[in-house]
Amino acid sequence: MPNPLKIVLCDDDPDEELIFRLALEPLRISFELTWIPNGWQLIDHLMETNSSPDLVFLDVDLGAGLSGIQVLPPIRKICPKTRIVIHSGRNDKENIKAAFDAGTNLYIVKDYSLTNFQLTLRAVFGNHGKPTTCPDRTLFPAA
Repeated sequence: MPNPLKIVLCDDDPDEELIFRLALEPLRISFELTWIPNGWQLIDHLMETNSSPDLVFLDVDLGAGLSGIQVLPPIRKICPKTRIVIHSGRNDKENIKAAFDAGTNLYIVKDYSLTNFQLTLRAVFGNHGKPTTCPDRTLFPAA
């Protein structure tokens, strides 16, 4: 059995962990999902573990402390090869541009539909459970 995909989810909403697990389950990939509620704890976690996650899903609005955009540069320094996906309810051009400028690989706008999120994750993990090597882009929710 291949090594599980190491995924870190940084979101101040603890319900997002359950949503991610429900969305990932039908993809039939082996994964370890770690939920972290804020940017400071994410930086600490990445510095304390000696292995980089395969993927970091990061919300823009993380409550108190660092925003998801502010935490991107430290993630890039600590884990330069980790793919980072912003997963946010914000869809304004300023935040999207700031996220790409700060180092995200992909920007997904939350639409709060489990079905659409599963389809999006299928696109992200389309390569037999490995993160795709698609160019940086923004995925907007289906109309």
